Amino acid sequence: MRQPHTRVAIILASLALLAGQPAAVLAQQATVAKPAGRAPAKPQPVVATAPAAPAMPSDEEMLILIRATLTALDQANATGNYYLFSALASEGFRRSNSPFAIAQAFELYRRNQVSLGAVLVLNPQLMQPPTIENGELHLAGYFPTRPDQITFDLRYRKDENKWRLSGIRAQLVALRPAGAPAPGRPPAPGRPPAARPAPRPPGT
Repeated sequence: MRQPHTRVAIILASLALLAGQPAAVLAQQATVAKPAGRAPAKPQPVVATAPAAPAMPSDEEMLILIRATLTALDQANATGNYYLFSALASEGFRRSNSPFAIAQAFELYRRNQVSLGAVLVLNPQLMQPPTIENGELHLAGYFPTRPDQITFDLRYRKDENKWRLSGIRAQLVALRPAGAPAPGRPPAPGRPPAARPAPRPPGT
């Protein structure tokens, strides 16, 4: 197989250094020895390909992600220390949200001593099928807790070959008793009661 000119020159130059001879001489000889009449082969253009989209995690993996994220948040709320919670997130999340900023976002949880411990024993219910868009996994749903329901909206990105948190929204939603009107809406008007005749005075 015929080798490119530059590669031949480099190999011969290396041998010259080992043998104690001038490298430039052998490099020049390699140039003369190369037969003329053929143009050097042109390098093939490199076609850039888009990175493959990450595969959808299994149901078990998604369950672990949801529980691990909300448990880490619950522990951060209980201790007031959000450094570990931040360290578990993706690099982009850490750049955009300092531990202090995360603490401010969940201040009401600490003030009201909100517990998310139920996520360890209850199974989450997804409100929509999980999706991956632009490399980001989106999981949204709730835990069937009472009297308030834990809802979550979580996003993850592959970072160091692991799904790591890239966005979070979690809140408690007060559940209404069956048949109760929605907050802020007056009850639906009903039929007025039928008029009754006034009682007749006695002796008439």
